[in-house]
Amino acid sequence: ENGYWILGSFTKVWTASAVMKLYQEGRLDIDAPAFGYIEPLYHLNTGGSLVDVFGQMIREVTPRQLLSMRGSIQEYDEFEYQMQHPLVDLGPFDTVKLFGQSFQGLQPGSCGVYSSMGFVLLGILLMDRSNVTRWEDYDQNVWGDEFKNIRFAKHGTCSEYTQVPGFCARCEDAGHPVSNFSCTNGFTCGNMIAHPADVARFVFRLFRAELLNATTLAEMTQYRQLGTVGAINGANCTGYCDGCLYGLGIQAPSSGSAYPDVMFPGHSGETYGFTTINAFDISRVAAYVGGIAIDVGGASGVWYDIHDRLVLAARAGVEIFQIWS
Repeated sequence: ENGYWILGSFTKVWTASAVMKLYQEGRLDIDAPAFGYIEPLYHLNTGGSLVDVFGQMIREVTPRQLLSMRGSIQEYDEFEYQMQHPLVDLGPFDTVKLFGQSFQGLQPGSCGVYSSMGFVLLGILLMDRSNVTRWEDYDQNVWGDEFKNIRFAKHGTCSEYTQVPGFCARCEDAGHPVSNFSCTNGFTCGNMIAHPADVARFVFRLFRAELLNATTLAEMTQYRQLGTVGAINGANCTGYCDGCLYGLGIQAPSSGSAYPDVMFPGHSGETYGFTTINAFDISRVAAYVGGIAIDVGGASGVWYDIHDRLVLAARAGVEIFQIWS
């Protein structure tokens, strides 16, 4: 209840807010190709080119397409590599070089496929806009004045960031408890670590348009379904959470369900050893954060637990101040 939790993919909401902050300030055109921001840093740190990894299509992918999972970038899983190298902190450049892939023949913008890799690329873009060349030097806490205690794992094991003992079945089977391997977790797609109360305050203020303005928030919450059902121009694609509504770094509902519900936006956080739900309730004007220190069962189970408590409280006429942390 009072510990730091590994938020996993909820980090995407934070990263999206950082990108949209630049957009709101007039420092980034999210509909122009992102290549010019990302390629110079990738080349500086690897000696290679993004074109070698993703093909020529990467030259045309925009920040909006990366934010909305429509960059034609494949999802990745570093688990096997990390188990072989438990103490290696995989920064964004190594992550792209090792695991980056595109969907050849799929036009960017035409079809949505869930991709954490797109948010790794957005992290490099944010580095460029912050005038840093080393990923360790990028300060991810763009809302630091409001949320001083929110952390982001760069180097070191998870036990250095949290005392909450997350249980990862695959990690235990491989002989490496999640607490004893690198907590970098994909950089800007998964490395946020915070107290549940701080996360709830961030969710509340974001969806109340107290961090970004209402116009910017409205752009972030323009949803389209992932997968072929939400495709245009006859495109076909498939991946994690097909049918789910996705905006700019925001899921609706927050559990990532294929049963769309725009009244509970946010994002789940499913990562090694931890599962969280981080949701805003539009009708009640409230934020909910719930989590379990295990990665079995998925985020939907956590969400159903929160939702059931809400229903029971409403039936009993109970005014809800805090139901979960």
